[in-house]
Amino acid sequence: MTDVRDLELVQAAGYTFTSGGAAYNLTLEFYPDYVEVINYTKSATVSQIVRSTWMRGFPAGDAVSIQSIADNGSTGNLNSVLETTNGFTWAGSAAGYTATQKTITGATQASPVVITSTAHGLSNGDRVRITDVVGMVELNGREFVVGLSATNTFALYDVYGDAIDGTGYTAYSSGGEANAIGPTDDVENAEETFILTLGSGVVGNDGDTMYVHAIKYPGGVNSLGDIG
Repeated sequence: MTDVRDLELVQAAGYTFTSGGAAYNLTLEFYPDYVEVINYTKSATVSQIVRSTWMRGFPAGDAVSIQSIADNGSTGNLNSVLETTNGFTWAGSAAGYTATQKTITGATQASPVVITSTAHGLSNGDRVRITDVVGMVELNGREFVVGLSATNTFALYDVYGDAIDGTGYTAYSSGGEANAIGPTDDVENAEETFILTLGSGVVGNDGDTMYVHAIKYPGGVNSLGDIG
């Protein structure tokens, strides 16, 4: 018998939408263990996917689907289909600080030191910690403020806005990472997101009416291993 306290941990949600005929990012209220998508419009149409299911742990792009092969109510009027490309893909993100690591490919012996990092995406005022540089080891383990940010380069400053003078540093040789850090002790209060991409193989055609059922089990999906 399920304990009443366990029942309080079960979460379920239902949704409906009109398909656009293309993949759709469904934002959920929790990280589900099981999701079922029903194509109401195609439920009595031959050779159409009428129901697709996903469970946490499926490979990205997978869906186990039911396809109608007859609409006369006869035995065997459904066929199972394993979709491996355009099924479901988890696209949510975890909460808390997400490290942003940018590969360094150069550092100048200048004032300020200018770092080369292709398409780094950093902005002036961002803070970074430099690690694993070979050659200009004076940068390793230190925190800097980004300045003079360009597409593939940025300069290093201290928290007072003074340029980091690298004219006396060892010449850069190779390697290194610029690790973006949060505003307070590497902690950024990013919220967790619960997004499941419903691929084109499960959302039907443009204009189809879709219903979605999502559920989270108490304790999650428990592996029983190989019982053969």
